Formats: sequence, structure tokens, C-alpha cells
Amino acid sequence: MLSVRRVVEFLLFFAAFCKNRWCKAAKIQHMNAKANSLVALMIGGLKTLRLSALAVCLLILAQSITAQESANFEKIRDTSPDGQFAVRISCSSEPDDPNNIDPSLITAVKLVSLASKKIAMDLQNYDGSAAHVIWSKDSNWLAFSSSSGPRVSDTYVYHRSGDDFVEFKTDSLQADIKGDVRNEYVRPIRWVKPGALLLEEYVIFRGGDGKDATYQFTARFDEKSSKFRIISKKKVPSKELENR
Repeated sequence: MLSVRRVVEFLLFFAAFCKNRWCKAAKIQHMNAKANSLVALMIGGLKTLRLSALAVCLLILAQSITAQESANFEKIRDTSPDGQFAVRISCSSEPDDPNNIDPSLITAVKLVSLASKKIAMDLQNYDGSAAHVIWSKDSNWLAFSSSSGPRVSDTYVYHRSGDDFVEFKTDSLQADIKGDVRNEYVRPIRWVKPGALLLEEYVIFRGGDGKDATYQFTARFDEKSSKFRIISKKKVPSKELENR
């Protein structure tokens, strides 16, 4: 039989063994808890990183969309009375004043069909500015002034045929002013009726004394000759010009 001493030694050894095993288990559990916390922290970090990356991507996308919208700024004006055609002005960026666009921002000026977006003609002046279109009430006639240089602007007239426009010769659309003219600017004012156009001509004479004159005249389309003929002309008084 075992002596009392042997029993006591065995119990002490067993207690020490159990304590050692318990400490190791507790240490492993603590390490596991730390590992779990580290994994959770890493997962949270990855989620945060993903969210941050997503936020950055969304910000870049929004800036790109804004820049694209700004670069693709367009203005529609001078719409025909029947609402089928209008002037489309395309700009490289959004202007400060859409009603008074800086010519340096304009990239194209086109007369377009609002339904099909088909381009009918170009309406950009030599300096980049956009020509203003004057429509007849029936939307079949249009006129606009266009300049090919700083000293001259002429009026061009088109007649609508379906979705197309036919240009008419307008060499005679001048007031036939006497004198040595240096600068000459002819612009349409309004259609009196389809085929009859009221225009204004401003001239500056040579000589360096700054003399100028303004005339208004009406031109009517002659179907026989397919040309416009001047049927009336008057000089605009200076006082009338001052009151404008």
C-alpha cells in the first residue's frame, strides 16, 4: 500500500500539473482573443479603406462629370416661330453670362433641327461670335448678318424647303449710299411679311473726320428674277439714333 507521503506528493504533483495546464489554456485563450481582435481590426480597416477608396472614386467621378458638363455647355436661341429650328451655340466652358457669351469660349454655332439635331448651316462669324437669326412669321424665311472682317458685315437670306434651306443672292441688299465708304455694316431688323425684309445699314466714310450715317431700307423678294429688290429707303436722323 502507498504511504501517506507518497499520496501527498502525488496530489501536489497533480495540482501543479493542473495549474500549468490551466495557465497554458488561459494564455492560449488570451492569445486567441488578441488574434480575434487583430483580425476584426484588420477587417474593419479593410472596410474603411474600401469605403475611403469608394468615396475618392465617387468624388473623382463627380468632378469628371462636372468638368464634362461644363465643357459641353450649349445654348439654344433664335428659335423659329414653329419651334422646329434654332441656333445652337457650343462652348468650351460655361460662360459667366449666357446671354452675352465671350466669343473666345464659342467652339461652334449651328442652325439645327430641334427634332433630329440635323445641322442646317454654320452661323459663326470670323471673330468666333454667333450670328443672330431673324425669322419670318411663317418660319419659311430667315436672315442674319455675318461679318468676314472688322470693316464689313453683310446680310444673308435663306428660304426653307422642308428641312433644308436655300440661299438667295443678296448682293443687292445695300442702301446704295453715295460717298467714299470705309466701313459698311448691314443687318436685318425684322420681316415685314414673308419675303419682305426691313434692314439697317451703318456706314463710316473715309477722311478721318469720323463722319457716319445710318439708313433703313426694305427689300422684297422678286419671284421672277429670284432676287431681292429695294422698294424703300430712308436716312435715320441722329436724334432717333440717340433715343434708342
